[in-house]
Amino acid sequence: QQDADGKAIFSTIQEGILFDVTISFFKGRAKLDMRAGTGSGFDGGWNNTGIGPQDANSPFNLRRLALSLGVATGLQVSVGSMAPEFGAGSENTYLDNDGYIMGYRARVSIEKGELVVTGGFVGDLKNPNVFDRWNRMDDFNFVQAVYTRALGDTVKASLEYDHLDGGNYGRAAIKVDLKKWTTLLDAVVFEDMIGVNDSEVGTTFATKLTKRFKDVFLGRGVTIDASYVYRTENFTVPIGDKIYKGQQVRFSCSITDLYKGKNSTLTLVADYIQSLSDLDLMRTEIGLIYKF
Repeated sequence: QQDADGKAIFSTIQEGILFDVTISFFKGRAKLDMRAGTGSGFDGGWNNTGIGPQDANSPFNLRRLALSLGVATGLQVSVGSMAPEFGAGSENTYLDNDGYIMGYRARVSIEKGELVVTGGFVGDLKNPNVFDRWNRMDDFNFVQAVYTRALGDTVKASLEYDHLDGGNYGRAAIKVDLKKWTTLLDAVVFEDMIGVNDSEVGTTFATKLTKRFKDVFLGRGVTIDASYVYRTENFTVPIGDKIYKGQQVRFSCSITDLYKGKNSTLTLVADYIQSLSDLDLMRTEIGLIYKF
């Protein structure tokens, strides 16, 4: 964990729980998305295991609850506490994956792409309980418009504009499928977000390399991601606890179908994040994802 100056302040071993549920009805035209998890803040959190100096447990809350409805062909509207929209990018340069947006969203199919416009409130960073945030449905401090489109068979790109708490931001991401050109890598992603707030320019840039290996672990496939992320000191968008100030590298590994039942799967995931600006600051996460 970092202090206010971005320095590592303690080491501990913790555990966390996430629970995602999607319920579809009206023949798939409507769905209810829910996400619950540990954590007392916007970026989630962890429970104390007794190993390390931290002595506080994180509460378990329903963090997101959103209703989506397909009102016409190529048009979907959503309302409630929603997940961030990443376009072709990821949480490496945008809102934390565990975060929440209180508001409204329209998703429109346009030719080979999709335009997503979201308006609402991003805040209450220490109040993850969705039932305590319903009063924010008529507050607006956030607008995002992101257009994502496939460019041929190998490229996916997105461009967006964001307005948050008076600051204006531009973000772009591009993902290139490399399998047709090389066996060394499967994909590469470049993404960047630049903001101007109080006449200061802040930025977060990331690049990610992906390689998939077939049948290398007990007959299961393994996917490895290697990322480099740079975040300036004055970049204030709440992009989460996995993105440190300064420079860092991040290595992720997933083993899919570790267990595969008739209607369920078990996936093993692991993350290692190392700050290059403060070598004492590092983080390792190992988790299991069970889908049914």
